[in-house]
Amino acid sequence: MNPIRKFRLRRGLTARELVEALREVYPGYDKALHSKVEDERDRYGVTLKPAAALFLAARFGPQAARRENRRLPCRVACRVSGAECALLQQRAGDRTIQDYLRGLILADIEGGKLQ
Repeated sequence: MNPIRKFRLRRGLTARELVEALREVYPGYDKALHSKVEDERDRYGVTLKPAAALFLAARFGPQAARRENRRLPCRVACRVSGAECALLQQRAGDRTIQDYLRGLILADIEGGKLQ
């Protein structure tokens, strides 16, 4: 998807709102030109100048944070050697490594061993 179109849709803006904002800086900017900027197939080769894109970002603010769509939203990660990974896979058995490690972490927390 075109980055300007994605920017507009994620913020719930209309094309008209973007055109009106950009006219403050670029008086010749109009809806027809904006349609060419947002063209999905890039038939026209028209893009916004970096300064114009920065102006829009400053004008319409940061994107609203999306709600995490996971049952367990926090991630814990570490790196292990190949041999250690092979041992982990053996110990995990039929479970995924993620399930196995989560079980170890929960057992450690419940046992009060976590420092």
